[in-house]
Amino acid sequence: MDDLERVLSDPDLLPPGIEVRGLGVREYAFQQPGLTREVRVSTNPTYYEQNADNVELWSPGNPTFPPLVTGPEPVQVGTLAELLLWSPKGIPLASE
Repeated sequence: MDDLERVLSDPDLLPPGIEVRGLGVREYAFQQPGLTREVRVSTNPTYYEQNADNVELWSPGNPTFPPLVTGPEPVQVGTLAELLLWSPKGIPLASE
């Protein structure tokens, strides 16, 4: 939870579109695209348990937590030479 606290407390680490405003120790007003209003979130499980009726625990699995975004599918090649013919975006640079 400490790592998630660091993310919420540093605007440079927040995913795009997420806005956070500090309310107290490990408690934030949280806004992200798709929400119609700010939501109170915390990275403190004990605080969340004591205030579960009006605070969300900002952690994986919670609806306020951003979904995991994975990268593109790996390029399937048989040789190093084939790999060198592919661009970083997976688009062939030369024909075989």
